[in-house]
Amino acid sequence: MWRFLSLVSRDRLKSLLGYVQDEEEFLSPCGIRVLSSYHKDHPYVVSVKGHEHHVTYEPMQSGTGLFGGNSNWRVPIWFPVNYLLIESL
Repeated sequence: MWRFLSLVSRDRLKSLLGYVQDEEEFLSPCGIRVLSSYHKDHPYVVSVKGHEHHVTYEPMQSGTGLFGGNSNWRVPIWFPVNYLLIESL
């Protein structure tokens, strides 16, 4: 008999893993994406003190100079994220 320890309920865990295993979300041919590809067409927008900030799926080259253009964490697959996901499961 298997026992799993999780911070979320079984139903919530199944839902989360559904997103991880979805090729339209986080799953890619090379591993798990850092940011869901859903954000290519649906950027996340947050308003802080009257200023809107957008998070979009931009693999590799950044559209702004905020992170110096090309930034390692922006690549579609980032090894530490995949490692942490495997370790946590």
